[in-house]
Amino acid sequence: MSAVLGPIHSWMYEKVMIQEQIIKAVITAAYDNNWTQAGSLDNYTRDSFPTLEEAIDLSNIHGSLSSMIGNVEERYAQLISELLSEDSSRLAYLEDIIYDFGKSVSIGVQTSAADVYDAINAMLLDGMPCDRCVNTSVNDDGSILVTRASDPHSGFWEYAKSSGNIYYKLRRDFAKGAIAESGFSIRNISDNSYIIE
Repeated sequence: MSAVLGPIHSWMYEKVMIQEQIIKAVITAAYDNNWTQAGSLDNYTRDSFPTLEEAIDLSNIHGSLSSMIGNVEERYAQLISELLSEDSSRLAYLEDIIYDFGKSVSIGVQTSAADVYDAINAMLLDGMPCDRCVNTSVNDDGSILVTRASDPHSGFWEYAKSSGNIYYKLRRDFAKGAIAESGFSIRNISDNSYIIE
């Protein structure tokens, strides 16, 4: 375990911040569409975000980051679950919101499927890097096969009385929005794998 903040810790903190922005986008849309009373969802978001140096316990960097990841994942799962428990037809609209948010953080034009994967991976949480939740392999044609080796997300959704499948559906929408201008696409192979081509 590292005792000094390094680039990997900044990278993980940025992933947490992207998830915080997604939560904010969903809450804003919920208020704009009068899905709930103004202010009633504010407990799912944060008003301000300290710098990494202020947010991390330097005596327990790994534990601090793990805690942040768990906290943001839990709030996201509970927020979406609450909105869908009131009206399950909102899922299609939430997919659009998440896709549009993905487009707002577009990775732009890329030159290879590997670059697309790296850009998406820089934004999406999959536990801590040491968890090795995702495996990738390069196909002969240069496409990238991405396979989920373990599932760090569904437990939060099950705890929120929902399904991890909803998380993965919204995650794909985010990724498709983010890569919309990249010149590449995502094709699902199974529940646990997809190809960037």
